[in-house]
Amino acid sequence: MKKLLKSILLLTVNFSLFVTIFGCVQTVEKFKTDMAAKEIQPLTVAEIKLAFTEHTMLGKHSKYDWSRYLASDGIVKSRVWGGWGEELATGRWWINKKGMLCINLDNDKYKYGDRCSIVYPEKQKNQYTHIIAIGKKSKSVPDGIYNYRLVPGNQSGLP
Repeated sequence: MKKLLKSILLLTVNFSLFVTIFGCVQTVEKFKTDMAAKEIQPLTVAEIKLAFTEHTMLGKHSKYDWSRYLASDGIVKSRVWGGWGEELATGRWWINKKGMLCINLDNDKYKYGDRCSIVYPEKQKNQYTHIIAIGKKSKSVPDGIYNYRLVPGNQSGLP
């Protein structure tokens, strides 16, 4: 009986590891296909500029809250906070030739570098979802899918 339980436990651990490495993370192509099936198209360059310039992205994950203010001069101010404390960063934002919203934080301790995302509108007004299509994804959001709302002005808590 102990041997059987040990085998089941080992199988469960190995399966969990396999899913984490190979199957649990949604791919960009699958996400795009799912959105197309719902007849939701990504934002255009003009729509991104209009919606995001001089606005703050406000998001929440299981372990932290986050905000990013996108100024009209291409500066981004970022704040991430949770029970562990707070992290502040600044950098730049732009829209690349493929029509993706890109952000690079200068003093990012995780060294993500350039991260570019395809942006989709949600049904609720000022709600958006994006998936990181270019760049490193985080351990806390391995599929690179972020949901957030946009509010006017600098509400990131940064000067």
